[in-house]
Amino acid sequence: MVVGYSPFAAGFAFYGAAMIALIPTLIVYSRYHPLTSLHFLPYAIVSASLFITPFYFYIAALNHGEVSVITPLYSLGTLLVFFLPILFQGEAFTWLKLAGVLLLLAGSLFLMPGINPIASLRNLLQDKGARFMLVNTALIAVIRLIDNRAADFDPIYYGISCAVLCGVFFGVGVLVTKTWHELFGLYKARKAFVWANGIVNGHAYVSLLAALGAGLDMSVAEPVSNMSMLIAVVMGHYMFREKIRARLLASILMIVGVFLLVRG
Repeated sequence: MVVGYSPFAAGFAFYGAAMIALIPTLIVYSRYHPLTSLHFLPYAIVSASLFITPFYFYIAALNHGEVSVITPLYSLGTLLVFFLPILFQGEAFTWLKLAGVLLLLAGSLFLMPGINPIASLRNLLQDKGARFMLVNTALIAVIRLIDNRAADFDPIYYGISCAVLCGVFFGVGVLVTKTWHELFGLYKARKAFVWANGIVNGHAYVSLLAALGAGLDMSVAEPVSNMSMLIAVVMGHYMFREKIRARLLASILMIVGVFLLVRG
């Protein structure tokens, strides 16, 4: 959907839509939870600033690599997000959690027809897009550590601030790189997808932070979010009549993985 477009144009289109979509949520939330502190704001600024780089590498990976290589590498980022909070933020490790995240990872790979994870990893050093994607996953894992820390303050205000700041920073990038024509072209060609992505991803990110603020470990929350791939597959069946019977094993693996993660 964003192949061929500037990373700044794509980022501003999606995060600008997320920023607007989150305004009603902010109005309702602030009515019942008035803002009392700005302790979360420095974390939001750092997180949004850092996110420009992995997003840039993500778009670069799509422009230079093959989906069959990039998708497994994106899923492998789940392992990084699982281990980093355990290593650096004192989250508890259990073998049930590890088994759960491995099952989720396996399921997410099997959901994609025709993808060979082994071949994808073998091509890592040869494929330029794969190298971009590896950098993306590493940086996202670091940002998730910041998210995990900031969720101890006010996760809702923090999440909305991150979305707004990302929109602002990508907007500055569009101005500096003079890619307004690409932004308008992307919006004109993919208007429905831009808004759908902004609404869904914006609220999904805030929901993830709300779960962290409620006490759910990042080593559990981020892998569980991979269930969105399963939801997308099911929606594809009902909306576009895609055949998903061959992906039943992947679905079972992911459901069992979530169960083990939560139990762990």
